[in-house]
Amino acid sequence: MIFITFALILLIAALWFYYWMIKEYKYWEKQGVQFIKPEFPFGNLVDMVMMRKTAGEVYRDIYRKFAGLPAGGFYKLRKPVLLLRDPELIRTVMVKEFNKFPDNDFEIGREIDPLLAINPFATKSPECFYFLAKSCLYFSNY
Repeated sequence: MIFITFALILLIAALWFYYWMIKEYKYWEKQGVQFIKPEFPFGNLVDMVMMRKTAGEVYRDIYRKFAGLPAGGFYKLRKPVLLLRDPELIRTVMVKEFNKFPDNDFEIGREIDPLLAINPFATKSPECFYFLAKSCLYFSNY
């Protein structure tokens, strides 16, 4: 009896974990964005996780799959990610709407690389706004 109870609890936990993992995989479908179908549990990064391709090759392939589209969605494990291809859309996000997209996927510590740590694309908000404002001064004259 204890074995059956334990097996039932384990089955329920496994089903709950599976549901929890895949529930985000419907995000782009609900948003009406064209996306690459993810593979459980790695999303669209299976080749990178299994070390069959480098991160650059995986992202290049994802980028090429959205040829002719202004944007497309994919999944980093469970996390939905929007990939922009249209230059005007990129400009809108990077210039006009930058304050709505302040956080980046990664952050470089100053002790690891002091120069890359102040790059606006490798810092988290609110620090990124400070460094972006500083770097915009250098490029605004061109």
